[in-house]
Amino acid sequence: MNKMLQSILGTVIICVMLLPGIVIAQDAPKKSFWGKTVEWLNGGPPLPNVPVELRQRKALVAEGYVAMFKNPTASTISFVATFSNSTFHSSKTFNIVLEPGESKEIGGFEGWAVHAGETVTLSAKGFSDTTYPFNDAK
Repeated sequence: MNKMLQSILGTVIICVMLLPGIVIAQDAPKKSFWGKTVEWLNGGPPLPNVPVELRQRKALVAEGYVAMFKNPTASTISFVATFSNSTFHSSKTFNIVLEPGESKEIGGFEGWAVHAGETVTLSAKGFSDTTYPFNDAK
């Protein structure tokens, strides 16, 4: 019994001595043996942005701008584009599927005339939601 008590007490003392080091290590940057950041302690690595090129141009007939989306990858991309106008508290969502190299435009004829100061948020499974502002194109 005496040896068992000593063993338990020794284990408790070692754990108490190691605990501050473990707490400090959790707050320190997480580095693996190869120097790469280990993100699994924080819920996983950050997700990449939806791989879509976004540009804008002046609308040819209507007022405002046209948002131009292009898929520069070799895979089909399916994503949601949510256009928002914070001044008028309005938004509209478009489900977009682009084949490799394909482009699509969204403007007044498609249901949302883009104006400076508005934003579009791109969302897709496996990617980070990313918001882009529209500016006055000169």
